[in-house]
Amino acid sequence: MYSHFKHFSIKLATVLSLIATPFAHANNFSYSYVEVQVTTDPSGIGVAGSIPVHQHAHVVYEAQTGFSSDWHAAAGLGFSAPIADRADVRGYLKAHSLKNDETSGKWGETFSEFSLEFSIWANPISEVGAALGTYFMDEEDADKFQLFYRYHATDQISIGVTLNLSGYDDNQLLLSARYPFG
Repeated sequence: MYSHFKHFSIKLATVLSLIATPFAHANNFSYSYVEVQVTTDPSGIGVAGSIPVHQHAHVVYEAQTGFSSDWHAAAGLGFSAPIADRADVRGYLKAHSLKNDETSGKWGETFSEFSLEFSIWANPISEVGAALGTYFMDEEDADKFQLFYRYHATDQISIGVTLNLSGYDDNQLLLSARYPFG
């Protein structure tokens, strides 16, 4: 049931974002930033960022480690489009490399991701959102479902918390400090 709902939601969001894109003039969120991350269970640190290459397209990257000969690295392309005066939809296509005790090989396990993310301004300084997607892994695909909150304290920094509810990082909490630039 959940799988059918997720696939329907992704298709619906894709269609709505394609319809909304021609009418969009500006994004409601910044896509030019670098972010410092702290993860829990397993604990570790990371860095992520986004670099715009077009008004509605950006390159994204992220890397995390727990300093135990492990890592998770991802890079890819994203699109963004406003869907209301205070809301954006984003789509991502990423390549991942995951190395830990359960993986072997020089690059660990490699896989791809397709996901959609929705953000809305709850008030002038609070952003809330959710992400739905799929990790296309060798042995079995994994669903991605995240909820997040970001507090935009100033123009120079925002603090965020992301709860991963499914996927390869199931039940992991990610805390972040984001620094916009450009």
